[in-house]
Parts: sequence; C-alpha cells; structure tokens
Amino acid sequence: MFPWMSLLAERGSVETAVPELGSAADLYRAIGEATRLEFECLTYPHGLLDVFRVPARWVAEVRTFRRHIRQTHPDLVVVASAFVPSALVAARLEGVSTIVYVGELFDTGLAIGHGRALGGAALSRLTGVLADAVVCCSDTVARQFLPSRRPVTTIYPGVDESYADGDGERFREAHGLTGADPCLAVVGNLTRGRGQDVAIRGLALLREEFPAVRLLIAGLPLRNADDVAYNQELPDLARRLRVDDAVAFVGFVDRMADLYAASDIVVNSARFAEPFGRVAVEALAAGRPFVAARVGA
Repeated sequence: MFPWMSLLAERGSVETAVPELGSAADLYRAIGEATRLEFECLTYPHGLLDVFRVPARWVAEVRTFRRHIRQTHPDLVVVASAFVPSALVAARLEGVSTIVYVGELFDTGLAIGHGRALGGAALSRLTGVLADAVVCCSDTVARQFLPSRRPVTTIYPGVDESYADGDGERFREAHGLTGADPCLAVVGNLTRGRGQDVAIRGLALLREEFPAVRLLIAGLPLRNADDVAYNQELPDLARRLRVDDAVAFVGFVDRMADLYAASDIVVNSARFAEPFGRVAVEALAAGRPFVAARVGA
C-alpha cells in the first residue's frame, strides 16, 4: 500500500495508525506521521476464553479509533486489512468516508470448520456493507464481495525493476550458501499455512539426487502462539530429517533483490490459498524460475 499512500501524501497530509512502532512505522514516517494505537488484527477464537475476550477487545478498539478520529478529523480513512473491522466501524460511526484494502481470502482452503467459515462470511458481509469502496489485491479476492452495492475494484500490487539488481554472491557468502547447487528459496512469514515444513521435507528427498542442494528460508513468525511454536518446530524437523546442515534460516531480509539473485529456484510450498502470490511476481521480475503449490489466486 505504501506507493498508493505516497501518492495521497503528495495531495495532502497522511497519518498512519500502527499497533506497534517498528519497521512499518519507520517506512510510513517518510510520508507523514505514524501513531501507535492499541489494536490487533481480528483472529478466530481458539477457546472458550477467547469467545469472551475477542468481542470485549473489539469494542475497546472501536472506542480507541473513534476517539482518535475525533482528535484528527480525517477526510478519509483507509483501512489496510479486512481483519481490522474495528477501524471500519469506528469510521462509519463518526461519518468519515472509508476505503478498505483487502489482501485476504476468507476461505483459505484449509479445514477451518463451520464456525470460522461463518465468521469469514460475516466479515465479508460487514466490509461490503460498511465500506464506501473496497479495493482488492486480486480478482479472486474481489469475488468474495460480489454482488455488492459498493464499488469493488482490483488493483494488483506492483513490483518494480529493483528486484533484478541483487548481489547474489554477497548474500550467499553472508549465509554460508557459497557451494549451494542448486539453492532453493522459500519467502514469507513462518506459518503452518505457508508450509515451510513441506519445503524441508522436500529437501530431504531432493538431497538423495542433489547432494549440494541448499534451502534458504526467509521470514519471521507472526506474534501469536501458533506461529511461534511452528517456528520452533522447523529446526527440529530439519534435524530429524538430517538436513539441518542444508537449511539456512535467514530471518527478515531487507534487500530481497540479493536473496533472489542468490537463488536458483524460488519455491512457494504453501498449503493455504494465497490472495495474491507477490513472491512469484518478484521472483520472475528477478529472472528466477518459480515453483508453486497449486492453491490460491
């Protein structure tokens, strides 16, 4: 969303509300003020306590957003995810025009159960009814809101030419991948849905035929118990399969062009339906072949 918000900043002032100060806040400070507010992306309840905790938190977030809107008097609120409905509701209650950018599929293709399926349908309905306009990252995402009385537009995320200007040799040296042949790369948040474990299992099979194959895994877990636990499982899995010496967990990568230049093949081993495969477009822009699971947009 940053390029679009930069264009808005050229025509007026932009303030970004973030749940925590960090790299995202630093990025948006280049075009305006970044303010920390207490909110979280909506998650499905994981137990009986969550059934009561999530609605209470949601109500508190609506109050926080309403208070901030009254203080700042925005002409337009852009909600960067359908999973922050508290911001959308607050803006509508305050009578401020609202655009919701949706980069999520509510049905991810995983076995999510009837309760979560109903929750996704309700969230889709709420967004479609309350937003003045909905902008989606792919046609697959947009179809979740059709038919709709509100404008629903697809704007695919852009990828610039800088991904083709990486220093692969430097990246390989920094992460002990100098002799990799081939070097496979998996990029994305460390979550079970993104399937980094699938890539590790595949590595064990590939190594029988390609002894020098290496796998680099770039990304960090989101800050929830499931993803943190999954992050801890991945090195254990590599050890059990005796490929831990062939896996490089490189964490957050600032210069993605270097990573792509270091890779021979980029892999998407996801088991969930992605709303838009940005990594695929980036890899192709960098001139790297891409192998993907047959799921998602």
